[in-house]
Amino acid sequence: MSLSMAALAKAHGVSAEASNRAVQAVKNVGSGTQDAIHAVDRLMVADMNLSKAEGLAKVAKDAAAIENITPGEALEKLLMAIESGASRGLRTMGIFVDLNKEVDRQEKLAGRTLDENEVRRLRYNAVMREAAKLQGAATAATGIAEERDRLETEVTRTGRRS
Repeated sequence: MSLSMAALAKAHGVSAEASNRAVQAVKNVGSGTQDAIHAVDRLMVADMNLSKAEGLAKVAKDAAAIENITPGEALEKLLMAIESGASRGLRTMGIFVDLNKEVDRQEKLAGRTLDENEVRRLRYNAVMREAAKLQGAATAATGIAEERDRLETEVTRTGRRS
């Protein structure tokens, strides 16, 4: 997978170092290597700046906790919505934004049709703005799970809840 990423990076004019940094940033947030490489590949194909990888991975981690899916699956849904404008998949993760309305509104304000890069940038910004409301969901879910496990251990050990 890393060889194909290097070839894809070269084809899109991205340095191998930049793509590896983006993969590492996604992995640092908690994604596996394959999910991180896949996310970076998708960003390159969409001609999006790789600096967005870490922020998207953080959002994916929180969104995944809400929908009870893996961060890799959540990241895939986020990227799909940004690329295609199909925001339906975002709702199940707690992100309520109509990406097509966002684009229509901006085109009316600009008085012209936005190019594809502008549309992707606008979608990305709208997703990130709405996803800010989810911040901390993964941490909260982890805390709830740890408390549940502690209580279950206590019940098993003593036969009663504390």
